[in-house]
Amino acid sequence: MFKFALAKTISSTQTELIAAIKKGFNEKSFAIAALMQTNGIGSCNRVWNSEGGFVIPNSNSSVKNDDFSNVDFIFYDDYSKFNLDIKNNLYISFYSDNIPSDLPIQSASIYYSMIMKLVLQENNSKVFIKWPNDFYIANKKIGGLITSKVKDKLVCGLGLNITNAPNEAIVLDINISYSNLLKAFFDKISYGYSWKEIFEYYKRDFELSRAFYFKSDEGVHSLEDAKLYEDGSILVDNKRIYSLR
Repeated sequence: MFKFALAKTISSTQTELIAAIKKGFNEKSFAIAALMQTNGIGSCNRVWNSEGGFVIPNSNSSVKNDDFSNVDFIFYDDYSKFNLDIKNNLYISFYSDNIPSDLPIQSASIYYSMIMKLVLQENNSKVFIKWPNDFYIANKKIGGLITSKVKDKLVCGLGLNITNAPNEAIVLDINISYSNLLKAFFDKISYGYSWKEIFEYYKRDFELSRAFYFKSDEGVHSLEDAKLYEDGSILVDNKRIYSLR
C-alpha cells in the first residue's frame, strides 16, 4: 500500500524524494505531492513551477517527518485515508515496489503515464499519451511524466494541469476530485498490470502521436513514419530510440 505525503509548498517533489532515497529512505511504495512547487523539474530539464491559487480546506495542520525534515506536510499517511477536498494542479513524485517483471526499464515512463491515462479515460477524458510520456488532448499538452533510476527504485515525477496551465498548454477536460484521482491511480499501480497489458493499450495511443515531433540530442524528429517496438522504443530515421526520460 502506498504511503502518501502532501506538502503545501516544496522546491521540487522529484528532488526531495530522490534526496531522501539517497540518504536511506526506504518506504515500500511512496508518493509525495505538493500544492506549490518553486523549482519543479519537467521533461528536457524544463522548469515546472506552479502559479499558486490553490484551494484547500481551512486547516492549520502541519505534519513533520524526519526523512523530509525541511518540509511541512498537510497529510502523511496511507493513501486510502486521504480525503481532503482540494482543487489544484497535480505535482507528484512516487515509486512503487510493485514493478512488473516484464517492464523494460527504459519504457517505465510509458508504463506509468498509461496507467494515469487509463484513470482519466475511465472518467471520460479524451487524453492520450504522445510518445513517450506527454499527456495530450487534441494537439495541446496537459502534463507529462519523467522517470529516474535511484538505487533500486524507479522514481517518477508526474504533473497534470487541472486548474491552470502555462502558455500553449491547456487544462484537463474533466472534473475529478484530487483525492479520487490519486486513489484510483495508486489502486491501478498496486493492481500490478503487466507491461504487455499496458503496451496493448499504448499501441492505440501511439497512432495519435504520428502528427507530432519529438526532440533528441540529434535534433527534432517526426513521428509520422516511426515504427514502434514491443519494448516501447521506436525506429526513426533508421535509428532505434528509447524513451529519453
